[in-house]
Amino acid sequence: MKKLKAFFERNQPVLTGYATSLLLLVIVSLVKPGYASANHLRIIAIDCAILGIVSIGQTLVILTGGLDLSIPWVFTSAGYFLSMLSRGNSENLAFAIPIVLLISAGMGLFNGAGVAYLGISPVIMTLGANTVFQGALLGITGGKPQARLPDFMQVLSKGSVSGIPNLLVIWLTLSVAIMVVLTKTAFGRKIYAVGSSETVSFFSGIDVKRTRLAVYAISGLAAGSAGVLFAGRLGQLYLGMGDQYQLTTIAAVAIGGASLIGGKGNYAGTIAGTLTIVVLSGLLSAFNLTTSVQQIIYGFVLFGAVFLAREKGLER
Repeated sequence: MKKLKAFFERNQPVLTGYATSLLLLVIVSLVKPGYASANHLRIIAIDCAILGIVSIGQTLVILTGGLDLSIPWVFTSAGYFLSMLSRGNSENLAFAIPIVLLISAGMGLFNGAGVAYLGISPVIMTLGANTVFQGALLGITGGKPQARLPDFMQVLSKGSVSGIPNLLVIWLTLSVAIMVVLTKTAFGRKIYAVGSSETVSFFSGIDVKRTRLAVYAISGLAAGSAGVLFAGRLGQLYLGMGDQYQLTTIAAVAIGGASLIGGKGNYAGTIAGTLTIVVLSGLLSAFNLTTSVQQIIYGFVLFGAVFLAREKGLER
């Protein structure tokens, strides 16, 4: 009994996140019959997969006490670069995808170098980098729309295996991998150590700068991967398609119980936060509110989640 109680106390934020998402799902289903149908749950799973993949990098960055606000244009750039390199030909994906992912990771390294080696505030560095990436992409493309992505990307992003969406399979696979990294590897322990105390980590022999550099690189890689998959799902590209993920990734991590000052949280919590955000969006739509009202309510809920996570971190 004591072990069970300890388990619930230890995982209270994560369990609360899952319970909240389930409650919201029930409410939406009552307000909008058919919302929980098999076909619509498939759509929800795909939306969760994209947000969940992007949030992998944000989770690692936040665990070290940082923040990545450059996700929107790393996300968008990845889709555009894939279109330009592949030229709409599936045969070119063999070299186009690795190059795009390397570029995305390089964008993350740019952020990490500024934060870890130049001592620039994560907010200033990544927000500034987001503007730089935006300007660079506009300069490269001239603001013109790109040709559609290769058919294979659309098949990958829209297809399914035994009725299970490919994107969900990819997300679940990456989720297991990142949870293993955080709980079973030396790198995962270093991430928590750096987030808990940079000074103690340094004197314990941990290369703090290299750890920070690595998590920002992973964040860029995660954003680029999600951008490519999202573009494949849409079958087209548009500038600013990653803007919606700047705040939602932070909120997903925060709702999952992570501390925004670092050292506390896990990806299982981020999954709960991801589910909550996607179902909340569906709930707001179910009430037939105008788009502007939905955005206002949605924004306040996300700000509230981030604020509460910050308060919990300060209490630590």
